[in-house]
Amino acid sequence: MKKTLIASLIFGAFFLSISSSYAASCLVGDVTIGINKTAATACQGPISDNDDVSKITDIFGYALAASETWVVAEKSDENNSNLVANTATGTWEYTGDPLSSPFVIVLKASDSFAAYLFKDLGNLVTNSTGGFSISWSNGGSQIPNLSHMTIYSTTNTSAVPLPAALWLFGPALLGFMGFRRKNQS
Repeated sequence: MKKTLIASLIFGAFFLSISSSYAASCLVGDVTIGINKTAATACQGPISDNDDVSKITDIFGYALAASETWVVAEKSDENNSNLVANTATGTWEYTGDPLSSPFVIVLKASDSFAAYLFKDLGNLVTNSTGGFSISWSNGGSQIPNLSHMTIYSTTNTSAVPLPAALWLFGPALLGFMGFRRKNQS
């Protein structure tokens, strides 16, 4: 009985040590920026799906201004990409136009992705570099390799500024008023 109990405890400790080496979710330090290795503000994932703009909008509950929306700034598997990333752990470089925070960096691996929010950080400048490490495991307890890395930034979506709208709407309104006056005569 005593030997069985000891064997069970040893097996349990061994199993816990193995399973604890695979994270069940992302860690804010999975993606870092710059030589100071600035970590993300928050992370969500892994999420079993492909990443896209609609999912980024809902993931963090981060309130954008009414005229802002998330857009893809760069994706590592697109032609002519300025973003370079590789394997399950590595480095990345962004050489596109500077981005203001907030921005989101997504690691897509296997059938899941994790999103990392960087807010109140300042700008992601041209030639920014950083590191990444996929900390979650797939269904087979293996850490998957990176499929692609995407950077989402915000953009202003206000359609037509008010003065331009008045220039377009004003002449039409005057025309309707003139047409009505002509019909009343």
